[in-house]
Amino acid sequence: MAPDLNSLLPTSDDLPASFAQLPEYDRMLEEPGLTRVIRMYTRGDPELPTAAHASILVIIAVADSPAVAVSEFQTAESGWERLGYELRDATRTLGDDAVIGHSAGLFVGTDYPKEGALVHFRDGSVTATVQWVDNPGSATLDHAMEIARLIEARIGEDANLTESIGTGR
Repeated sequence: MAPDLNSLLPTSDDLPASFAQLPEYDRMLEEPGLTRVIRMYTRGDPELPTAAHASILVIIAVADSPAVAVSEFQTAESGWERLGYELRDATRTLGDDAVIGHSAGLFVGTDYPKEGALVHFRDGSVTATVQWVDNPGSATLDHAMEIARLIEARIGEDANLTESIGTGR
């Protein structure tokens, strides 16, 4: 039985009450050896930076093997750095590989600049990213880490995931 990646994603009950899932932005992307699911949650207008706007982006990728997952982890890590995130190692905190970081350069030049907090980790054959974008000082690593830990726990609880691809441990 193929793993249900949606079972790893946060539900509306897992998020602050002011955030809503935007199903029109949900994506499932498949390529050889890897399946990715992308989900967006927002507070306020999803298209415009306003004082009330915030977003939570969650990306989960399940690979056919830990080696493919390591490659996915490294590629995504480089991508986040190119987008301006300053990342630091957090491997002892979460999963088999992990980085955490911030970006202060979001929506620069608007009346409502934002900053982002990012947690990106690999647990066996699963790679997950949580990006929380909010007003300066509001997007904390604690918020993003809380969601990442929820995903990590669900990875460990998902028997279909463990049986179909293994944990790589």
